[in-house]
Amino acid sequence: LARGLAQAVAGCSPLNELAVAACEHSHQQYCWPMVSGRAAMTFVLQAMHKLRPDRDTVIIPGYTCYSVPAAVERAGLKVQLCDISPDTLGVDVNQLRRFDLKRVLSVVSANLYGLPNDLTAIEEFARNGGIYMLDDAAQALGALVDDRPVGGFGDAGIYSFDKGKKITSIQGGVIVVRAGPL
Repeated sequence: LARGLAQAVAGCSPLNELAVAACEHSHQQYCWPMVSGRAAMTFVLQAMHKLRPDRDTVIIPGYTCYSVPAAVERAGLKVQLCDISPDTLGVDVNQLRRFDLKRVLSVVSANLYGLPNDLTAIEEFARNGGIYMLDDAAQALGALVDDRPVGGFGDAGIYSFDKGKKITSIQGGVIVVRAGPL
């Protein structure tokens, strides 16, 4: 708190520092601090929907934090549950292949308890299916898959600093996005 106040007096913003650190960590080009991880997810899904208004369904893992379906609903979209892999607790990629993707906007990873999902396979599935991937790293800050940071896969990633997270400030979140349009 003292450091943040000192920076504010000096004209530096701790939010700017957070944004720079999140971009560096995730290897993404853009970052926006948000009030919460749920708000970050809602905002990203709304942005995706503006780019693809013909799509209104978001695939999420059948086992995930209650904030995930809440964010999808808040964004005005429909939730589609996918069975999970017992190895990662994330969406089972083999089950994903069974979905009709005509109305699917995005697939969301879970990375629960810091356990990374099969993010490379999910990312490839999303790219091949013409849908967005939102890498939910709310519980996995610092985890890596193939030397890539969780939160840095797909079209956008989110981190959360809410209570119970790896790093907490009681509330707050961050959106990270790769270069170029979603």
